[in-house]
Amino acid sequence: RLNPLTKNFAKPALPVLGIPIFWFNAWHLSRTLGIKKVIMNMCHAPNTIKKAVEDKDLKKHTGLDFIISDETKRILGTSGALKKIRPHVGDEPLCVVNGDALFFPNWSQLIEYHRTKKALLTLHVHAFAHTSYTEVKINSDGLVTQFCENAGGGLMFSGAYVMEPAVFNLIPEGPSELRTTVFEPLMKKQK
Repeated sequence: RLNPLTKNFAKPALPVLGIPIFWFNAWHLSRTLGIKKVIMNMCHAPNTIKKAVEDKDLKKHTGLDFIISDETKRILGTSGALKKIRPHVGDEPLCVVNGDALFFPNWSQLIEYHRTKKALLTLHVHAFAHTSYTEVKINSDGLVTQFCENAGGGLMFSGAYVMEPAVFNLIPEGPSELRTTVFEPLMKKQK
């Protein structure tokens, strides 16, 4: 959807107001939760990610430190990429956000909700209308009950979520996708 801008540029490194998109999300996490270490996945146009991560002014003003997870030789998918970063993650919940999305969820509220529900994974969702996205259906207890393809409105997954480290045990080594490997099995377990 961003061609030709992304032909030789990674989407997360595209500038908005002169700042690479992923920096906004990383900085928001830092300001709201005090996070100082960010793990960044890269595959397409890795030189643009490397350059953006090493921006001295942004690093100085945010105090953020980045670890790069390199998938240039083998793309692992949305959950395979998570499995690869397990050695860098401690025992606290992990906050994950798509690097090419520009939005500012209330992370403190999301984590509190996550803890209150004793969930293994909590999706950030928001309303959408008049476009075709996968709808996330939830029940009155806030549990995901279904994913509906090409819905014309409802709630959609924003690309941000909170995940307990125990979820890593569900993810096989090698390529895999979040929806089939993690989201749907946890939905069936009501977790």
